[in-house]
Amino acid sequence: MSMIHDAQTVARQLFGTSQAGLQVVGFPGGSLECCLLQANSLGCEFDYVQLDCSAACSISHADFLDKANRLAGTLNYLLEPISVIEIDANQQQAILRSTKPQTVTAKQRRYYEIAVQGNSQIRFARFETIPGHARQRVPAVLTQEVFVRLIGDLTSVFV
Repeated sequence: MSMIHDAQTVARQLFGTSQAGLQVVGFPGGSLECCLLQANSLGCEFDYVQLDCSAACSISHADFLDKANRLAGTLNYLLEPISVIEIDANQQQAILRSTKPQTVTAKQRRYYEIAVQGNSQIRFARFETIPGHARQRVPAVLTQEVFVRLIGDLTSVFV
């Protein structure tokens, strides 16, 4: 089985739990951590999801940049389009965000953020901004199908 398949299997298993809270599940090659708020057969609400690769290896600057850009292009099924916002190829860190955040009110915006740490960790969360206030993480809500697809796409950064 591939790491992507293993991660997607673990993601599906989260929908079998009715227990909210921090869920950490290992699979060959890595682990999935999710701060689950609620889940049912249709979807889930979560604070963040993080994938860690235990068999991380160093990759070239060009490969890292390519992976970040490919990931942004792959996540075309989310509420907003995703783009690479910041990248430090030397440190192998990247921030991807919604390019057209959701407008909640005239001043309130929500957006997805994906933080990539080298070839070993990736974290997905949703944030809200209001001018004059610090940004806050807010629950992300995804259908089961989209969540499982997201986990596969995030895992693809490691392979």
